[in-house]
Amino acid sequence: MQGPDRGSGPFAFQGGASVSEAVIVEVRAGEGGKHAKLLVGEFVRVYEKYGARRGL
Repeated sequence: MQGPDRGSGPFAFQGGASVSEAVIVEVRAGEGGKHAKLLVGEFVRVYEKYGARRGL
């Protein structure tokens, strides 16, 4: 499973083989963007756990 580029803007995170497993996330950050980066990192960890449970 490949994680996102944690730069600015939207990213696609594909956890499975089918298109239905793809998740697109866009987080708009204010000044600094520290909280947005933490939120995206936590989302990725949760999605990775979800994928592991489903055997993706």
